[in-house]
Amino acid sequence: SPAAASMIQFTMLGPGYHFYLGLLGNRKPALLAVALTETLVMYGATTRNAQLIHNQAAAGRDRVPVRPIMPVGPGFTAIFLRNCLAMAGIRVLSEPMARTLHWISGLVMYGATTRNAQLIHNQAAAGRDRVPVRPIMPVGPGFTAILLRNCLAMAGIRVLSEPMARTLHWISGADASSKCSPGINMGGDFLASVLCGALSMPFNQTFNFQVTNAACLAATPAERFALALRFLKTQYFMSTASGSVRL
Repeated sequence: SPAAASMIQFTMLGPGYHFYLGLLGNRKPALLAVALTETLVMYGATTRNAQLIHNQAAAGRDRVPVRPIMPVGPGFTAIFLRNCLAMAGIRVLSEPMARTLHWISGLVMYGATTRNAQLIHNQAAAGRDRVPVRPIMPVGPGFTAILLRNCLAMAGIRVLSEPMARTLHWISGADASSKCSPGINMGGDFLASVLCGALSMPFNQTFNFQVTNAACLAATPAERFALALRFLKTQYFMSTASGSVRL
């Protein structure tokens, strides 16, 4: 069956890759070793299969001699490079691409998020406080705020998680040169996510304010920035009877 025929590829993609990664300690040489192993194993059968299929459709003079199954031969370099690129997709480029998609998620999600916030606001607001619902656009009022929110949200699990885990590892009194335990890593993920969630909250509030406030929607970028600062001040600070300001 097709699944059985792909067993070598799936084995190299999973257990084979982790075997070489543990042996070599680096993703790039591990990728090359896996691609080379897969090519050595599959080249002979792949070549013979291609020649047999070609000969079934080719005219007599265009047919080629079917080679015995050999580990290397014509086309080996091409199929090796193909396997390197195929492996690179999931093992090398997947994480950077995921990070890139997350960084630009503000650009992708801004329009729908803004429209949703305005629709919900208008359901609860009095007539004069309602705002026009914008068509779905990639940028507009509040874009910078939601971009900064997404940057901080990404920083939690992608940037701060490891330093937080190392800090917990040090606090626990473990050997600094040893690897962090799974429990320590999970604690680092949790603390980093909580910290960045708290730091991103003002930007999330700013976004909702800027897309649901009529004055903000009609203001220039500079005026919108000033209105956002005034809004955040009312959310996080209060004046006491003595005239002082406190959180």
